[in-house]
Amino acid sequence: MFYTFYMKKIIKIVVVSFLGMICNALFGQKEEIQVTDLLKIKTASAPIFSPDKQYVLYQQNGTIVSKDNIHEFDNYATLVLYSLAEKTSQKLTDDKKNVSSPNFSPDGKYISFIRTEAGKTQIYLMDRKGGEPFAIGNGNYGAQSYQWSSDGKFIYYTSSISLNKLVNDTLLNPKKLLPDLFLEKSGISTNQFLLANKSKANPNGSLDEIRSYLSLNETEKKAKVFSKLNFQ
Repeated sequence: MFYTFYMKKIIKIVVVSFLGMICNALFGQKEEIQVTDLLKIKTASAPIFSPDKQYVLYQQNGTIVSKDNIHEFDNYATLVLYSLAEKTSQKLTDDKKNVSSPNFSPDGKYISFIRTEAGKTQIYLMDRKGGEPFAIGNGNYGAQSYQWSSDGKFIYYTSSISLNKLVNDTLLNPKKLLPDLFLEKSGISTNQFLLANKSKANPNGSLDEIRSYLSLNETEKKAKVFSKLNFQ
């Protein structure tokens, strides 16, 4: 009941603010509405209450002029913390760095979220009172989703990893085990092709060197490999 009441209140505030902006644009200003006026519109999503029900954390979504081209626009998602007691909002993250999956730690002292930095998607933590967020973990495959443990001591997360990388990862697969299910590969009758080919890539070399060359092209997305499974 408490959650539903405040959720309706937050939605009402967002809707009223949005309608107020439109009415002001239509009736309060004599100037014509410009396309760039859309940059003033901001929406809220993914709201979540702190464990003590004193704060609401949500994503603020909007659009800004691209830093690379003034004629282009970029969408952004930043984190905002709203205090129910003080009725004040505090922006926690930079507009230029998109965030997602905001949450509170079980004790409410920390705020967690997912952000991509230097091409790697990681989980970040920051003090609820503010400060600079910091990445946790240093996984090679990033984080797609996560969940706090009930005692707040652990964070479980999921990653996306290709089968080839999984087979050759010395940490996740130290015994270099291969899947029992046979994966179809033209001219190869076993799953050994999943193991890293140590042969030098050479399109004019031996069969292993040619396979290494083709595998490199596939990894660099210069070629697409098809098998009978693509047509079934």
